Amino acid sequence: MASRLRALLRRRRDAPGEHGASGPPGALGPPRPTDGEPATAADVTAAYRLLLGREPDQAGLDMWVGSGHNPRHLAMALMDSVEFQNTRRPAAGADRLELLALDGFRMWVSLDDWNVGTTIARNGTWEPRATAAIAHLLRPGDTFVDIGANVGWHALNAALAVGESGAVYAFEPSRDNCGLLLASIAENGFANVELRAMALGDRRGVLALYSGAGGSNGTTQRYDAAELGLARRHIVAASTLDAELADVEQVDVVKIDVEGSEAAVLAGGVATLRRRRPHLVLEFTPDEIEARTGEPAERFLAEIAGLGYRIGVLDPADGAPVEPGTALDGVRFTRDPARVLADHAASGRFYSDLVCLADGRDQRAAAGQTTRLSRTSAGTVGPIPPASTRNPSMPP
Repeated sequence: MASRLRALLRRRRDAPGEHGASGPPGALGPPRPTDGEPATAADVTAAYRLLLGREPDQAGLDMWVGSGHNPRHLAMALMDSVEFQNTRRPAAGADRLELLALDGFRMWVSLDDWNVGTTIARNGTWEPRATAAIAHLLRPGDTFVDIGANVGWHALNAALAVGESGAVYAFEPSRDNCGLLLASIAENGFANVELRAMALGDRRGVLALYSGAGGSNGTTQRYDAAELGLARRHIVAASTLDAELADVEQVDVVKIDVEGSEAAVLAGGVATLRRRRPHLVLEFTPDEIEARTGEPAERFLAEIAGLGYRIGVLDPADGAPVEPGTALDGVRFTRDPARVLADHAASGRFYSDLVCLADGRDQRAAAGQTTRLSRTSAGTVGPIPPASTRNPSMPP
């Protein structure tokens, strides 16, 4: 068990574009028939010792042994927990920022962000298949909406794709992430990107944002989330997609990556989806969706299909560069939730990226056409220009 966990930890640390939620270790839905043999008490003990550096408490041991989840899901849940992320906390006062010269734009990242920032700095890319799919769907003059923008990888790529005649609306609740994204917007002179520092969900109000130290991903919760006491917490504004885009006449592509709260975002955006008919690219983690909603993941997929969408699971591509024109090659689009779940299970991943094609829009997604963004989704990390060429108001 320990050797398997070490291998999984290396793959998860090194895989380009891999990420997970900062949630509690037990936030998983019921196991599926394809999940394999359930974790034993010995598996749980080994996982706690290797990943958390301690013996399992009795409640945790009982929960995991009784959950029916396999050792892989156990390990990934522990690695996504706030407790594990806090073991990777950078030194007090550390804030290592770096300006990356990527393919077509420059981007500020934190090297203390062990997930997104360090991956982009190391590989010059993030989520290559989703990046290529978004580039494939966008045109000059389009409007792109990035919900859960993090430090801005997809928003900055989209700014290039839609050009000066298009628009990008980025929603991100984390103050640290917003600071880096604002710096990147200014660094590139992207006047077509508007950042709104807030969370989106199914209602207006305020939420508590929890994020583990050393990572840029976070989860939003109501105020009864005492089990996340190890996390850093900020109170953030919350709104809905319908409220925020009420005056936006054109919405072409919406990307949603909100660590399990995708159902809430869609519930708050039904009017926009019906009126504007955007294509969707969203992260799909069945266990997290079921834990958040109390409903089977099939229900979530059925609601998307019921809004007039055909759903396809993107091939993860193992982090390899992907040309936009081939991003949807081999993707099976369907309205059947069971088929989507089967394709997700076949990917062998904890989560999948879904592309949801809206009925009533042009058929460019199926026509093999590409956006003017002809480069691959993997940027090339290059040398940073001399300081004299930078905006002096940006971080040094």
